[in-house]
Amino acid sequence: MPIDNPTALVEEFKKSGEFDRLRREVLTRFQQDGSYSALKSRVEEIGRQRLATDQTLQYSSQETVHKELAQEVERYPIVERAVADVRIFSDASFLSSIQTSIQKILNDEPRSQSSLPKEIIDETSSKESSMKAVDDSGHAKLQTGPSPEFSSIDTNILYKDPSLQEYGVEDKAETTEPRSSNVGPQSVREPLPGASTSKPNLVSDDSNAMDIDPAVD
Repeated sequence: MPIDNPTALVEEFKKSGEFDRLRREVLTRFQQDGSYSALKSRVEEIGRQRLATDQTLQYSSQETVHKELAQEVERYPIVERAVADVRIFSDASFLSSIQTSIQKILNDEPRSQSSLPKEIIDETSSKESSMKAVDDSGHAKLQTGPSPEFSSIDTNILYKDPSLQEYGVEDKAETTEPRSSNVGPQSVREPLPGASTSKPNLVSDDSNAMDIDPAVD
C-alpha cells in the first residue's frame, strides 16, 4: 500500500524484517545493561511483598500467581524507568541505522504506489515526456507550424468589415490570390448578402454639374 502516513511507514518497516532485527538487538543490549539487573531486583521485591500480604496465592495455580504479580508490577512505573535508562536509545550508531533503514524503504517505494494524487503523477509524466522530445541531433524539437489554439481560426473573417463594404471596398477574401495552386474555387468566399460589390463612382453623371459658364474665360 502507499506510504502516505506514519502508520503505513511503520507497517512497511515491520514487513521488511528490520524491526525484528532491531528488537533482538535492543533486547541483547538491554540484558547487558545495568538497568536490567535493577529491574529484576525490583520485580522480585514486589512479588515477595504481594505473596506476604496474600497467603492464598501460595495455594493458587501458577497461572493465577503470574497474573496477580503482573498486575502488581503494572501499578509501578518500573518498566518505563528501566527502558528510559537503556543507553542504546541514545547511541548515535543505533539511531543512524534506523534512519538508514527507513530511508531505504522510502526510496524503494514504487512510483505507482506514491502518496501523490494520480492527477499530479499523470501531469508530471506528461511534462517529462514533452521535455524529452528531441531530434536525432540531440536538440529539442521546435514547433514550426501555427499554434493549435489558433489553427482553426478562419482568417477571412478578419476582413469582413461592414464599414469598408459601405464605401464599396471589396472583400479582401475575394480579391486575394490563393497561396496554393491546389486551392479550388470553393475557397473563394461569396460576398455577403446585401453588400455592394460595385466601386464608388467618383465622377458624377450629372452633366449640368460640369457646365462651364461661357462668360468666364
